Amino acid sequence: MRIIERLTTVAVLLAAVLVIAVTVRDRLFPGNNPHQDAARAAQQLVGKPFPVPAGYQIGKTATVLLVVSSTCHYCSESMPFYRQLAAIQPKASGELGLLAVVPENSDTGLEYLSRNGVRVAGAISTPLSKVGLAATPTLVLLDRNGRVMDVWVGMLDARRQGNVLKRLREICERCLV
Repeated sequence: MRIIERLTTVAVLLAAVLVIAVTVRDRLFPGNNPHQDAARAAQQLVGKPFPVPAGYQIGKTATVLLVVSSTCHYCSESMPFYRQLAAIQPKASGELGLLAVVPENSDTGLEYLSRNGVRVAGAISTPLSKVGLAATPTLVLLDRNGRVMDVWVGMLDARRQGNVLKRLREICERCLV
């Protein structure tokens, strides 16, 4: 009986040490979460010009960049919201631009979006790291001069989708949704 009690005590102590070690590691080394790292990196872009290549037209007031990949299941799950964003564009009379940024061939990106019912003005093909991004899906909001106004990384829940729509309403009268 004493052996079982000792083994139980040792097991409880080991579990407590493990919990403490994980907690300390997460506090001392917060960079262990790739999603948080991608979000932090993307926030560094706010206020800086985004490298939109010549030939891609941005909106008169703002442009939303859909940063997606045809191999990203979170991107596919985000398509209903992206269709909602795409539906705003024609009503905005050129005030709001909608472009895609894809890490693959631009034709592949356009086909992927089209297949999912999302119309964009074009797809910029570039390695994400080259433009300061690290994850798909990501939404980047540019002002009329191509400067980054806001960034949302990851699949957006209803609250964060609402934040995107609210931000669009704030900057673009014709983008009322």
